[in-house]
Amino acid sequence: MTEILIDSYSETNQAGDYFSLQSLHPSATTALSAASQCFLTPSKRYGITLAKFHLKKFGSPTGNGHATLYLMTQTYGTDGEPTGSVLATSDAFDVSTLTTDWQLITFKFSGAQRYLMQPNTYYCVCFENPTAGTINVNNFVKVGADSSTPSHTGNSAYFNNSVWFGLDFDDTIFYVYGPFIEGSDFTALMNTFRSNFKGNPSFDVTRSALSLGNRDGTTGWCAKTYTTSTIKMIVIQKESQSLALQMGYWVSLDALGLTIDPIEVYDLVKDGFGRTWEAKTVKPIIIGDTIRFFVCDLKELPLYG
Repeated sequence: MTEILIDSYSETNQAGDYFSLQSLHPSATTALSAASQCFLTPSKRYGITLAKFHLKKFGSPTGNGHATLYLMTQTYGTDGEPTGSVLATSDAFDVSTLTTDWQLITFKFSGAQRYLMQPNTYYCVCFENPTAGTINVNNFVKVGADSSTPSHTGNSAYFNNSVWFGLDFDDTIFYVYGPFIEGSDFTALMNTFRSNFKGNPSFDVTRSALSLGNRDGTTGWCAKTYTTSTIKMIVIQKESQSLALQMGYWVSLDALGLTIDPIEVYDLVKDGFGRTWEAKTVKPIIIGDTIRFFVCDLKELPLYG
């Protein structure tokens, strides 16, 4: 699958400026632990699959850093900064492998972390320091930026004192890549079900996106919170699998979900009949370089709610 460049601010713009991230993330002190750049998505849907930052090390930092994606708050290009729960987290990157020379480092978003970004929407892509390891004033990561003549339409931000702080005089060096998401095949699929389905399929469902809180030191459990939104999804119950088989899909659990909208493993969906399902798998259907829609295995939660 070819990655398409969604937005970037080239390392050729870096004028010797950088963020020195001298604290484990999330920092509760004046030391920085993360840097970000806000950007505006085009008028098409893309899924994030890769991000790049211009990095080097000072001393001998250790631990796993990550690229992350958030929605933006405040004013784009002035003090835009990440807000809410993280939408996507990249695979881990061992910061000890950085050199003392500037390098473009690639971060990969795998599986369910390939978040489907909405068109014409402001997001922030971030580099976050390790949460554990050796990070201090003598051993830290530098993130390339431009405060000389910043010209990206967005702006940078940094994290310290437990909050994000947007900057109107800096741009972070970054690249964001992903495949184009096209819903035309999904629309045709929905119309086929509307005309041929012998029953009551659901098309508008309530998605409850799962977020995990901090791990409890006694039980080891993480508190669960859910953020709700309405998405379009075809929910095919197992007893309707003969139709699904004719369409080329198999209902392996209690139901099959087909959607073009964002959904991740362990999210909940509630259909128009009051049934609640948990997404156990999410698989993109890709034709060429384009994700057409997502196929989800759903497990019914009959006692939920």
